[in-house]
Amino acid sequence: MFLFLRNLKSHLKVNKLKAGGGEEQPCGWVKDKFGLSWQICPAILPKLISDKNKQKAERTIQTMMKMKKLDIAVLKKAHAGKLK
Repeated sequence: MFLFLRNLKSHLKVNKLKAGGGEEQPCGWVKDKFGLSWQICPAILPKLISDKNKQKAERTIQTMMKMKKLDIAVLKKAHAGKLK
């Protein structure tokens, strides 16, 4: 099994993969038109989920697990404890 990971600053590349015949999968994964799966990782995500404050990191991970397309603003809110 191969893992393709893309660090992105915006959702533009995700939209381009989808427009080319791809489909979104859970937790930021996208399957392209050739059937290859890519995990789309916002550039800030590693920082948020590896925070030394385990509660912040865990809130971020739990929020991410409920998403398909990762929403950076929502992940930052979860990290800060500001999600309702």
